[in-house]
Amino acid sequence: MMDIKLAFCEKKAATTAITSDVIDFLQKAPTTGLNDRPLYVVCKFPTALAGTSIVIAIEDSDNNSDFAPVLVSGTLKPADTTKGLALPMPVKHRRYVRLKTTPTSITGGTMTAYLSDVIEVPTTYKVEGIEFLPGAAA
Repeated sequence: MMDIKLAFCEKKAATTAITSDVIDFLQKAPTTGLNDRPLYVVCKFPTALAGTSIVIAIEDSDNNSDFAPVLVSGTLKPADTTKGLALPMPVKHRRYVRLKTTPTSITGGTMTAYLSDVIEVPTTYKVEGIEFLPGAAA
């Protein structure tokens, strides 16, 4: 589930640098209150990236103007982003937080990014026991 107030960007073109909207934690030394669960920066790519590489950074600021990186993804190739990403949000950060990307020869693709304590993990499991088939007579 995505909370619009915790969204950095939605379906932004990744061909040029993205500087997202700012999320204001409304306190000088923010705490999520989620001591039992980590917070993630979830990055999805509704339209697959094409090109060379992209770097994703999370920046913070005390005054909403002087931003510095607190998390940097490293260089990601388009193949690294096909299933999306979940970057752990740093526990310590300042009041204002934003996402910034640095694309290198990205020729296509879009990005959606938001903060969440839930990440989608694909699961495969075997069904055991009795199966009821639709339309089967009882």
